Amino acid sequence: MLFLSLLIYILIWPIYIMFIASSLGIESIFLLIPIPVGLYALSFIMAWLAVYIINAFNPELKPAIRNIIRIPGAKWIAFTTAILGAVSLFAITINHGINYAGFGFFITVIIVSLLNALNIEKNSQMLADEQIAPKLVTLPRFAPQEVEKDMVRIFAWKHDGREYELSLVIRKAVYDDCKSKERVSEKEWASEYIARGICGEIRVLAFKLMQTGKPYGTYEEVSFVLSFVQQALKYERDEREYPRYPVESLVDSIGDCEDFSILGASILKLMGYEVALLLLPDHAALGVAGAEGLKGQFVTHEGLNYYYCEMTGNGWKFGERPKDYKECDIKVSPVPALPAKIVRMDGDSSNARNA
Repeated sequence: MLFLSLLIYILIWPIYIMFIASSLGIESIFLLIPIPVGLYALSFIMAWLAVYIINAFNPELKPAIRNIIRIPGAKWIAFTTAILGAVSLFAITINHGINYAGFGFFITVIIVSLLNALNIEKNSQMLADEQIAPKLVTLPRFAPQEVEKDMVRIFAWKHDGREYELSLVIRKAVYDDCKSKERVSEKEWASEYIARGICGEIRVLAFKLMQTGKPYGTYEEVSFVLSFVQQALKYERDEREYPRYPVESLVDSIGDCEDFSILGASILKLMGYEVALLLLPDHAALGVAGAEGLKGQFVTHEGLNYYYCEMTGNGWKFGERPKDYKECDIKVSPVPALPAKIVRMDGDSSNARNA
């Protein structure tokens, strides 16, 4: 923009010389150089000096100078042009007073400054230190995040001569979390895999089974759950002694004695029953607390009669104990109370009890 200001100088000064200064008579200074020509040459040199100062001065200081005087953009050019004119006028006329030629130069500076201030001669441009070179920015590549999909399992079983089918949606994140946990010792199975292993999926399953088996009484309700666990999953002996969380057994659709017992205990615990794991040598079963007088074998622990429920085969009834385990000692591991109060969702608030 300063270079354009010099072009304006070149256009305006010949007009001034032709129509004004030439009619005033010729006076000479600077070794007989005509005053208008001398003024023009001096203004030209000072303008180029301003161009040099603005473009060659320390770039880091230019923004600071402009911030101090609060003049941005094109108005900075107008400001420098006006300063240039004022300094030139003062330097030329300090010893001679303001003559016609000096007055003409002053008018020229005003016109150039006004044009720069109004930004008429050219659209606003940034100074060289303000210009931002175009730069290609390459965004980092991110691997598409894998969306964890829910898993759907469909279970089918028979009870009392009728066929049943049930579908259950299981969150993959819940399954993966259970799968990643370290296994605990046998004495902690009841508290870890049942009490802490109950999640939303197991609650939904217990509710669906309770709604489906609603016509049955308490005894048949337990038998209904036993039929589901015995038939919905495939028995597979695990030599690694790897007890599964309930949701693991549902997703894998397989398990052995402790897995079946853990799943059955979780469901019945949510229904409000007092349950325990019955631990035998190389075997595990489910114990459901009941009153004396019920048919079947039971073991008494801390005042409760836990009836033996065999989980590793279809057809085993409430209280039936396989011959191979009739003489075995049983260690009872009761499932601790759940942190929440379990309310049977059958519309009868009187059935509410602590799990």
